[in-house]
Amino acid sequence: MRGLGLAAVFFLAAPACTGDIDASGGTPGTGAGPSGVKPPGGTPPGGVGSAPSTPGTMPGTIPGTTPGVPGVPGVPGVPSMPPALKCGQPPTASPRRFWRLDDDQYGKTVAAAVKGRSGVANDDLAAPTGLKLPLGLVGGSAAKFSTVASSRHVLPLDAEDIVIAASDVADRLIADPSIAACVNGTGPLRACLEPLLLQKAELLFRRPVVAADVAHYLAAAEEAAPGGRREAVGLALRALLVSPRLVFRTEVGVEQGGRLRLDAFEVADALSYSLTDGPPDQALWADAKSGALAQPAVFGGHVTRLLAAAEKRASVRKFVRELFRYDEVIAANKPQKFHKPETLLQEADLFAQNVMRTSAHKDFFKGLLTSRSGFASPATAQNYNATMTGTATTSQPFTFTGERQGLLGHPAWLSGHSEADPAEPLTIIGRGRYLYERFLCAKAPDLPIGVIPSFPKGTQTLREKMVLHKKDPTCAGCHRLLDGMGLGFEGFDEYGRMRDVEAGKPVVRTGEVVGSGDVDGMYEGLQGLTDKLTASQAVASCMAAQTFEFFIGRAPGDGDGCTVLAAQKGYQDSGGDLAAMVKAFFESDGFLYRTR
Repeated sequence: MRGLGLAAVFFLAAPACTGDIDASGGTPGTGAGPSGVKPPGGTPPGGVGSAPSTPGTMPGTIPGTTPGVPGVPGVPGVPSMPPALKCGQPPTASPRRFWRLDDDQYGKTVAAAVKGRSGVANDDLAAPTGLKLPLGLVGGSAAKFSTVASSRHVLPLDAEDIVIAASDVADRLIADPSIAACVNGTGPLRACLEPLLLQKAELLFRRPVVAADVAHYLAAAEEAAPGGRREAVGLALRALLVSPRLVFRTEVGVEQGGRLRLDAFEVADALSYSLTDGPPDQALWADAKSGALAQPAVFGGHVTRLLAAAEKRASVRKFVRELFRYDEVIAANKPQKFHKPETLLQEADLFAQNVMRTSAHKDFFKGLLTSRSGFASPATAQNYNATMTGTATTSQPFTFTGERQGLLGHPAWLSGHSEADPAEPLTIIGRGRYLYERFLCAKAPDLPIGVIPSFPKGTQTLREKMVLHKKDPTCAGCHRLLDGMGLGFEGFDEYGRMRDVEAGKPVVRTGEVVGSGDVDGMYEGLQGLTDKLTASQAVASCMAAQTFEFFIGRAPGDGDGCTVLAAQKGYQDSGGDLAAMVKAFFESDGFLYRTR
């Protein structure tokens, strides 16, 4: 316990990230938000809406017309589009912030300390086998994506897990022949330990270090040397592995021309952890050390390189999963024996990964909505209206049929976004609200406290029950926006199975898009809805805004209009290349500069 306590002291007291964090940033543990980082003021929780059709017009509108969504921003109970972003305002600098690693990132970082820096975008790095990872995400943040800095903070229990993990990794390092020679040697401890600490510190902290950076670790080891060289070396390594300089990456910037600009190593960290979930590989590290990474064109090239094989990037897979939220199938409580949520989730991941492989650089978002190249297994066959014998959960390629297409037609998404009771209208409302907020970046208010709508019982279809919303003026304002998008999924039941009959009556698949500003109107079923979504510039702009939010770590602000528009144009001009969009974000001033 003495060793554990000493390592914990190092975690709390060791030199951490340099630079002051002002009111727009905060520091871990100071009460400035759940992660110690205050989100930028004035940015709406839903991101941005649509890109202007011409400079200076309202997002989501055609020049000379008015927005299609009624509402007053900020008024309870009234749906609203976010404030318009226009190109022309000064760029919005991101706040200065500490950004805590997550489990995947921590695992690859300590793997680099064990194996050495990756040469292939961290594809060859994984958390050491059997290591208990200490940095799972903690709930409590209102952030849409787990990559937003406010989703990352350390609780006391996390600190204890970090210390335990550090001891495990230190034991693995001591077994390395280069370190074992120091442990088993008889010469001065400093002579062999100092170069080892410098080497490992540079790998763990992801920036050059000098003797002064490891002096206190070395002094602690020498103090513990009477207890044995193994204990002394292990203590120094554990101290490195609990340092905030490992656990957090910084985005605080340095003075440059009267502004705060990220230094080369902060840029390298941001690119690598955002795109590969791991520390900078050899090529990125070399450009950071040489100073070449100061040029946006250089690190733009690294973005293209790192995203060349997008299906290998855990960050892209995470983005798709969090954007569509199809992992909610795991929490869906469905009684039927053929409901296999874990297998459905795995098959949705396989579907998304296949789209990344075939469409990441051509019609990426359209591929996620329209691809029919799926996977199914005997255990989930009924969810796909397929016939397979047995109950095995081994998935195999399967082509979607009928109106089923894309992730919105995947049983994982359909089941995760539906109620267990097939007669529950919340299924339609929930699916519609998801589309309204995630595809139009609008904001629908929550149900007022104490308001519990009563729907008729009996043999009515859900569509027939939803007529109540049109009749009740207190409901109509919101539900005319939500219900019409949710009704397009009536060709699927609560398990994701296609159906033609509900409550003994033929299923009606018609729905209506209201509030897009460019594709409003009636449609027929999921395919008709998908046609509208893929044709909408409002939806395209919303996808660009959410991609910005995921990879840059904050919602776009008022001064990010030019950046979002440029990224959307780059995406469209490239034929739908995700890398072109992400590259534009990382080359922007909104990424490179920090507020004071």
